[in-house]
Amino acid sequence: MNERWFKSSLPNLSEQPLYSLLEPPPSDACHDQDALQTQHSCSNQPSRASGPSHPWTRPRRQRVPHPIQIHRSTRADLSKADFHWSHRFPIIGLVSLFAVTLVLSSCARQFYIDPRIEKNPHHRSDVYIFPILKGGDRKVTNKINSRLIEDQLYLEYGREKNSIFENVWKTPEKFMYNVGELRYDIELFNDALYSASISGEWCSAYCEHYDMTYTFDLESGDLLHLDTLFTPQGQQELFAALVEFKSDAIDSKIAELDSILDSNSLKPEDEQYYAEALDLYLNCTSEYDHLKTFRFVPLDGQLKIIYGRCSLHYNRHIDDLWYFEKTIDLEKWGDRLSKIGLKKFRN
Repeated sequence: MNERWFKSSLPNLSEQPLYSLLEPPPSDACHDQDALQTQHSCSNQPSRASGPSHPWTRPRRQRVPHPIQIHRSTRADLSKADFHWSHRFPIIGLVSLFAVTLVLSSCARQFYIDPRIEKNPHHRSDVYIFPILKGGDRKVTNKINSRLIEDQLYLEYGREKNSIFENVWKTPEKFMYNVGELRYDIELFNDALYSASISGEWCSAYCEHYDMTYTFDLESGDLLHLDTLFTPQGQQELFAALVEFKSDAIDSKIAELDSILDSNSLKPEDEQYYAEALDLYLNCTSEYDHLKTFRFVPLDGQLKIIYGRCSLHYNRHIDDLWYFEKTIDLEKWGDRLSKIGLKKFRN
């Protein structure tokens, strides 16, 4: 090889500023960007998709010295922006990867409801619908799903043979289901709370419709009870307010029934009906041991508390009052909410 020709082909470092050697040729920069699938376009550069170019028509890529090969005094005079993009790429790549990881982690924390809808294979007209919580923290979802399924479907979650409904629906050996007409409503679902009302028809010696509401802490998966949302003083005041509300409704109903029975215009069968209703309410108690078993439904800034009907199954047809419902404004009860009540319902 001709030594003179070889030396003449090398770039003259004394005649070129060093930063120009650290910049890639424009055409290759576009090719590199294309390879990285960036959103920037280089319309003034030929695209690789247009066909292969001949080696002798492409500009020779200059060899770029690695930064550690540059003399310290020269390197100190260069700004960070003067370095070739390939030396900055590891940092940019790591930052981008970290950002994507944060987005994915955020998505992974998002809970959602997957409705489980199944027909009874033995009685195709019986359709069962049940909420299965997914996403987010797996320990939390398993804890919540296990509680709901064990309470409602008499089954240990994950131990079912064919279906989560297999212990409650009809079979060839069991002509009556334990639970039928199973449905649900989502009362509240946000970053802090998951509240669902399950309804169905429960059957044993007799069948009766029921509604139950479960409210879970999505941070721990714990089931929240009404008493845990209030301070001890708040529990006493709420308890007194609920008893008073029920007593007032019963007293008003008793006065109404007395007035009807005193009218002396009733048919014998009607008089018996109102007399039985009056007896029902005269013997209805408004005494409770604690708030823990009270059903509550969280609303926007409110709690609807449902409790204590007076009738049993056999005489429910004469119970006009049915369940008692009292709605309280959480803004007014704010100073009586417990720490968890404030955290979950006021933030």
